[in-house]
Amino acid sequence: MSLLSVPYRIKVTALKKDNLLTYNRSLYHRQEMLFSQKALELQTPNQSLTLQSQQVVSLPANIRVNFKTDKIDKDQEHLGFLLAIGDPYLEAVSDSFIATPEINQLFAKMQILSVDRHDWKYLNQVLTEMNQTQSYAKTQLQQKRLFALTCQLLVDCCHLFEQKHLHPHIRDQRYELATAIAQFIDSHLAEDLPLSLISKRFAYSSSTLNRLFEEFYHSTLHQYIINKRLDRAQELISQGESIQNTWQKVGFNDYSSFYRAFKKHYHYPPHDLRKH
Repeated sequence: MSLLSVPYRIKVTALKKDNLLTYNRSLYHRQEMLFSQKALELQTPNQSLTLQSQQVVSLPANIRVNFKTDKIDKDQEHLGFLLAIGDPYLEAVSDSFIATPEINQLFAKMQILSVDRHDWKYLNQVLTEMNQTQSYAKTQLQQKRLFALTCQLLVDCCHLFEQKHLHPHIRDQRYELATAIAQFIDSHLAEDLPLSLISKRFAYSSSTLNRLFEEFYHSTLHQYIINKRLDRAQELISQGESIQNTWQKVGFNDYSSFYRAFKKHYHYPPHDLRKH
């Protein structure tokens, strides 16, 4: 079946803190997909969820979701993309040209998928193209291009979710191991954490653990440790802890390495923290 006109409605939003506040105030939502660039916290009627970076979440229209924004410090920080799609548009994508009923299953229930670095880069490129295309003058050709990009994005998301379900037990075991590693690191930040210690603790080589950890947390073990220590340091200093006590409490060996890492991560020195 050929469409006589491009359906209505589709919208891609590049998310910042203000967008999440607006989302929380809205009483009506379409079928949506969230592509999280940064860790985000959200609340549904039944549970609280903490999303990691590079995760895709399908949000059916009948599920009420609120984002927690109190821990988002930078108002203009890019947090990801939100795709909102109306039922007529979704029907056109799934039933026209080539029937693809699998797309409707994306929104049958809330689902979360961790995406590897390669696939995330690709999805981000498509979403960026969609965001730019929708901002142009609404000619028929540009609307058709946006429709084609939407079809491409949703079919590829179907493929990624399908791959996840082909080997759920193996993936769940790997995810549980990655989570256990993260929890071990989080609870031992003040201690020396060489990779050899983590390797011995979980009985895998450092290279194997790094590959596994990066699949789900999109970070090497070393960088995850540094980032967690810096997050904790920022929290302590904000609460009034002295900088001298802070760098020792979070596991840095000396002030110099702490200062360099802090400034590189936050783009300002620790002494300026109370100004931000």
